[in-house]
Amino acid sequence: MIIRKIYEIEADLRGKNLNDDIFVEKRKAAVKPVLDELHAFLVQTKDIVTPSSSLGTAVNYTLNEWDKLVRYLDLACMTPDNNEIERCIKSFVIGRKNWLFSNTPRGHMPAPVCIL
Repeated sequence: MIIRKIYEIEADLRGKNLNDDIFVEKRKAAVKPVLDELHAFLVQTKDIVTPSSSLGTAVNYTLNEWDKLVRYLDLACMTPDNNEIERCIKSFVIGRKNWLFSNTPRGHMPAPVCIL
């Protein structure tokens, strides 16, 4: 629910076509309390969960990266996630995985050669 609030606020503000300064000002006013709520939840959860569990690892990672996470509040061109960049590089990542196993320019293994 907390993360959804951030995206709802972001979508609402982006839909208003505000100039950058006003957008950043309104975003900070609306999102900062939600991020404060998220931070409080993470700090509380950190004390409850085992640090080596999946949840504990995620909570610790988020708290350790908190200063980087909230930087997006300061610039209108930034978003709360990097989904656009992920979509842009997806074809290269998939290609890289496929190219690992190709050893010819045509992209497939050559036919085995039988010597009799």
